[in-house]
Amino acid sequence: MIYDKIDGHANRRVVFITLDKDGEVFSSTVSENPIMTDKTGFTFIVDDYVAEQISKFKVINGGLELIEGEELIEPEKTAEEIEREQLLTRLAELDGA
Repeated sequence: MIYDKIDGHANRRVVFITLDKDGEVFSSTVSENPIMTDKTGFTFIVDDYVAEQISKFKVINGGLELIEGEELIEPEKTAEEIEREQLLTRLAELDGA
């Protein structure tokens, strides 16, 4: 999933990537903070496990698409992490109401 903001989530990263001629990742920079550069490329805010595996993606129509044959490995979440995510989602809903 690609996000609009980090929103204080410790598990999100800013990824700046440049592409090769086939649209696959040529180089990447990962940060917990905004990235400034004078290079042409794409910036995405993604979960940290996606950022760690960014070379498994290519850019299609401005979005990230898993390269055919690649597999994204998602970490298993603990019960506490799941409950925390649910509570944060509910708080965001209440703040938006």
